[in-house]
Amino acid sequence: MTGANYYQLPVLGYVGNSTTNVEYVIEAQNVGATWTKIALLLFAEAQPYCEPQAQAPFKLECSGLLKPGSSWTWASSSLSRAAKSAIAFSFDPTVVDCYDINANLKKPWPKKWDSYTNGGQVVGGFPFTWNPYHGQPIAVEVVRRAPAPGNAALVVSSAYSGVSARQDGRYDPAFGGYAFYAPVVYSGFGGMNSTLYLQNSGDECTSLELWFKAQDDCLRAQVCEVMALAPGYTAQLNAATCVPPGFVGSVWVRATQPLGIVVDQIGSSTLMSYSGVPASLNYGRYSDYLGGGSQVAYGPLLYREYNGWDTRVYVQNLSGVYAAKVKVYFVDHRGGIVTTLVDWVCPRGEQTFYLPLVNNLPGQYVGAIRVESQTWITPGENPVGAVPIAAVAELIQYSNAARATPLQAVAYNLLRQEDGYIWQTGDGFGGLRSGAAVIAIPSLLQKGNSLGIQTELAIQNLVPKPGFTDFALFVYDQNGLLDYVCEKLNEKQVEYIDLARWGWINPGFKGSAVISATFWNHSVFAGNGNFLRNVVGLGAVKVERYVATGGMGQLAGDVASASEGFPVPGALSGCFGFSGFPPVCPGQP
Repeated sequence: MTGANYYQLPVLGYVGNSTTNVEYVIEAQNVGATWTKIALLLFAEAQPYCEPQAQAPFKLECSGLLKPGSSWTWASSSLSRAAKSAIAFSFDPTVVDCYDINANLKKPWPKKWDSYTNGGQVVGGFPFTWNPYHGQPIAVEVVRRAPAPGNAALVVSSAYSGVSARQDGRYDPAFGGYAFYAPVVYSGFGGMNSTLYLQNSGDECTSLELWFKAQDDCLRAQVCEVMALAPGYTAQLNAATCVPPGFVGSVWVRATQPLGIVVDQIGSSTLMSYSGVPASLNYGRYSDYLGGGSQVAYGPLLYREYNGWDTRVYVQNLSGVYAAKVKVYFVDHRGGIVTTLVDWVCPRGEQTFYLPLVNNLPGQYVGAIRVESQTWITPGENPVGAVPIAAVAELIQYSNAARATPLQAVAYNLLRQEDGYIWQTGDGFGGLRSGAAVIAIPSLLQKGNSLGIQTELAIQNLVPKPGFTDFALFVYDQNGLLDYVCEKLNEKQVEYIDLARWGWINPGFKGSAVISATFWNHSVFAGNGNFLRNVVGLGAVKVERYVATGGMGQLAGDVASASEGFPVPGALSGCFGFSGFPPVCPGQP
């Protein structure tokens, strides 16, 4: 999810097995230090064979020149509604062009990328033999819209953040291969069914094993498989073909190649999407803190009885050996803790925290959530350290208090602490060592634009230490920086921005944004009173809603989707210059 040079887009013109009138929009932003271009490889539906029969991508598209902060948008009407999946990567336009890339597309996905670690962030290199010429870090996301499965007169929509180089897994040298997790899948549970899209981003064919574990079943898993998947292509699997009706649980996936995974939660009138996460390696010298798990996870946006919306959170234990003791904090928009819950999660299992069923929660608020994995002990046994967890939030709007008929639904992955803020008091010298200070928003859309989408933003100050963080919202069109606006958040506060209510952004605007901390005052002191560090940490979730194309009216159906903001690695340390316009905010030291 962090800014990288390379992203997988596991699903485009499909919702389940349907391609009928499925539309998609790909939004890609340059979050680097200088100009770059973005190449997009489109893949058709996967075929049941490997090399040498596997076909190369059927289409290559390239963006125009992108200044830092600006974005490029591809719509299905200009690409192909038949595209099943894609891979997007940046390249240096001063060294190579699209014609050179096209000449090298002789294999399905000729990846020679040699990912490396830089300042705690994994950055994908250039995917061809001219690896030193890779482009700038980018952020990529996908929004889809289709007719509702149960009523073609209604629409459903969803969004997901592209799968970056960090998210497509780390090789396990002991067991040989890669492992991934999907925190929640359904088979006829509450009217929802899950479809998993699994994209091979390696350079060899792979088979897949999927281990389905029912909620609260700590002993047994049911196994399904995909026989063969060629590089670059996506296989899809309907959970209902593997598990019985009424199933709700989680999935563990094994492969011999890196993967990108997206899960669709499909109802008769709703659609939600989230990304799978890679396993962490937690033994001996192979310990890997760059996996998909974390001891703390942040959800910058939750609704409770807000215009009919409710929230449920699914937490998965990424340990295959130990149970997880999980504590969940529900927070209102001012940062105050409303209540907490503690529960157990089976090894590789998941647990649900459903807000309307929680006692003592006041109704009607927009807030946030924090999930913690904690150390636990049993008398006579050694303590068990906090195991890694992953979490997904699902926000659902119902027609009435009985919650019988869902109207709209969105889902997003909770942020790892490494992508938001190192809980509780930061790390090192503070600043960027402690948390995210810059967040990329690949699309910022005001009502009346040609895509028929408008944007809302939830921005949270994740730091618990008393104080405040000043930040600026930089706004870009396709050609560069336009303007910025200054804001302030105290500790743990959430701001919810509805662009439809902002007269500052013109109707019809289509662009991108960067959220940047400009000044922060969250001081951490040692037990003896000595100053240790000044910390910062921001998180963001974007909500997009479809409206009548080119107009201000509302479409009928599930028009809402959500996706996480992209933390920008290396920002504020010379990597991201904001086009030479450092912000000047009122009253800021």
